[in-house]
Amino acid sequence: MQQNKRSSPSAARVRKWLDDLDSELLIGARRAGLIEHPTLIGNAREFLVRRCLSAILPASVTVGSGRILAATGESKQIDVVIYDSRFPCLRFSDGESLFFREGVVAAIEVKSSLDASGLFKALDNTKSVLELGFGIRPKPLSIAAGPTNAELLRYLAPSAYIFAFDGINDYRQLGNGIAEWLNQIEHSEPRAMLPNLVVSGACAAYKWDDALTLQQDQNPMDDEWMASFATSHRFGWLAAHLLYAVERRIMDHPNRLGVDLTIMNHCPIMEYAREAFTDKHRQSIGIKNAARD
Repeated sequence: MQQNKRSSPSAARVRKWLDDLDSELLIGARRAGLIEHPTLIGNAREFLVRRCLSAILPASVTVGSGRILAATGESKQIDVVIYDSRFPCLRFSDGESLFFREGVVAAIEVKSSLDASGLFKALDNTKSVLELGFGIRPKPLSIAAGPTNAELLRYLAPSAYIFAFDGINDYRQLGNGIAEWLNQIEHSEPRAMLPNLVVSGACAAYKWDDALTLQQDQNPMDDEWMASFATSHRFGWLAAHLLYAVERRIMDHPNRLGVDLTIMNHCPIMEYAREAFTDKHRQSIGIKNAARD
């Protein structure tokens, strides 16, 4: 996705809306005790869903919690599951659900406070989603070459997020924690097991993907899979990437015209990234090496 160096007027308008939401949610989270004091996961999850996700998600998706089911297995318990409402799911009387992997748009682990052990547990939970297989049925009349496995993973894999209101507030500590976890897991595709975004207090870590196309001096190095950095846009990063995830998975594209509709020109994620990486205060995260500046 190509982006101009200057944001569009619509992106500036959306950014102001997200920045205002950021401020409101931060005040609300403090009042609810989600930042200063540890609280129940249910309280943090309810606050995030009610105050943030409901403000940006379209009616075509539903939000729940539970486990994700695939032909190859089942995920761990997931705090927030964003699901394409065109797919069925199995709902239980206690409010939990069993979601079919093919309909999952995103999975979010929500914490009121995140420490090193909590980070490892959250990463294990999102990994349990990302390593699930999915069912596809090729179109019988299609004459075009089928997609590669990499393309299928790119477009059909759910997005995964870890969101903590407080806890690890230094981007170096966050990067080192993710790198330590990454170097311990055994998987043929370790990069694919990383969540798209981890937000913890005043820092975040982002897995490089098509949502970002930066200037040459800000682009990732060859072995850089993820980058951690300081940010004040804790809700903004999550909301902006969710816009990308929803577009990628459920928007109807008029492919017969040879074009795709995109809302990403209105999204401020590029501006967030340029600001976060301008002074090169980011820490690289890759396989079999310590996170590094």
